[in-house]
Amino acid sequence: MHERKALMAKLSDAFIALPGGYGTFDELCEMATWDQLGIHAKPLVVVNVEGYFDGFLAQLDRAVADRSAEAGTSRAAGVCDDGGRCAGRVGGVAAPPVPQWLRDAAPRP
Repeated sequence: MHERKALMAKLSDAFIALPGGYGTFDELCEMATWDQLGIHAKPLVVVNVEGYFDGFLAQLDRAVADRSAEAGTSRAAGVCDDGGRCAGRVGGVAAPPVPQWLRDAAPRP
């Protein structure tokens, strides 16, 4: 899975997290961590449809309150409640063209 995330990070200009399961949370946290570590400096946006990420965002706030994380950590990502409005949160970043090899077959880890 690490190779897939590394490829995702390399090919992406921004990261937008939609409601999902364990994989979504894993990738969201990893990209936020990579941003903190300076591995990338790309926008990270959470689409909080119907409050889906409210508990997750509250947990980040709790980590800051308990001094387990630095202030600002809980809001390192932009948060919006509508996918259409989220496009503006990434600064109008245009997706790069998808290379032919990636369209033909998904890479395997």
